[in-house]
Formats: sequence, structure tokens, C-alpha cells
Amino acid sequence: MSSGRGAGDRVEVLSTGRLRVTTWLPGDYVDLGLATEIAGALVGWHREHPDPRLIPELCAYAFAENGASRRVLEKVGFTLAEEVQRAGVPQARYELT
Repeated sequence: MSSGRGAGDRVEVLSTGRLRVTTWLPGDYVDLGLATEIAGALVGWHREHPDPRLIPELCAYAFAENGASRRVLEKVGFTLAEEVQRAGVPQARYELT
């Protein structure tokens, strides 16, 4: 499925002990289950590889109006914690414990 366009993940380890993962897909790759597969794999890996340097809880953000991203998070077990403003943009914060 190579289109020559950008898609992928960025992973960062934050000073707080959290991992930050950003995933993006081109528009014609949505509705194929790829985002759910990626998120589910990350959750599974996190549970199977506990690391004392990382906090055990996961949190995730989605743009408040992005129903598809919010459904992906809910499918893999995240629950809505709160609606917040980040950099002036409404976002939904989810948690998985």
C-alpha cells in the first residue's frame, strides 16, 4: 500500500515518564482499521513490556470534533477523562489504566 505520501508514527519518551505517540494516516487510508490496529498494538505492547522507568497508565488525546479518532481510542479500551483546551484547540483526553 505505498502511495509515496506520508503516514506513520512518532514516539517520544517525555521527562514525566510517559510515552508520546503520534499517528497519522493519509485520507484514503482511513476506514481500513489501520489506526485501530496501531493503537491496539501499542496498548498490547505497553501491557506486555512493563518498564519501571515509565508510568503504567496511558493517556491519549484526540481533537474533540474527530469522532473517528475518538472511536479508535474507545475500541482499544480508553475511556474519556475530560474535554480540555490544548494550544487553544478543543481536545478530548482519554485514559487507560
